[in-house]
Amino acid sequence: MGRYIDEILQPGERVLYSTNEHWVYFLPAIGAWIAAVA
Repeated sequence: MGRYIDEILQPGERVLYSTNEHWVYFLPAIGAWIAAVA
């Protein structure tokens, strides 16, 4: 299964740049979740 963006592109359109989030990006949310559960 492809990515959503690849599925909705119109004919002649193309993705110029793509990236993925690094796991460190989610660290504050994970820390807040742990603090809320504790």
